[in-house]
Amino acid sequence: MRTSRLQGVQALHDVEQRSFQLTVSVVELVRQIEPELPQALADRIIVAATNFGADVSEALVHSTPKNQISKLAGARRTTREMAFLLRLLNGIQMAAEPALRPLIEEAASLQDELTSLIVRVRQEAERETSQ
Repeated sequence: MRTSRLQGVQALHDVEQRSFQLTVSVVELVRQIEPELPQALADRIIVAATNFGADVSEALVHSTPKNQISKLAGARRTTREMAFLLRLLNGIQMAAEPALRPLIEEAASLQDELTSLIVRVRQEAERETSQ
């Protein structure tokens, strides 16, 4: 059980690093295209990206499974929003698809990782309460 918890913590640290890099990449992309991008859309993308990264970071410090799951679920939700907004940039031709594809793919990958972490935290909490 201790090994499982350590693996979960390591997985969360890995997701945190990847989420930070994705957030930086998204903010850099928005800064590059900002002169042509409507300000409200630029602001919304940056808010989604930074909220996502912050929720993942906060999940590391929450001691209760309920709080950790809440932060991870929030991060997963904002990742979906961020991916949608990135696809929108492509749809309105504000950014080239080759520049967006790796960001959208990483967001999808992180959504999957966050889902796995949520399931793992729930299962560990259930095991602990049943003992």
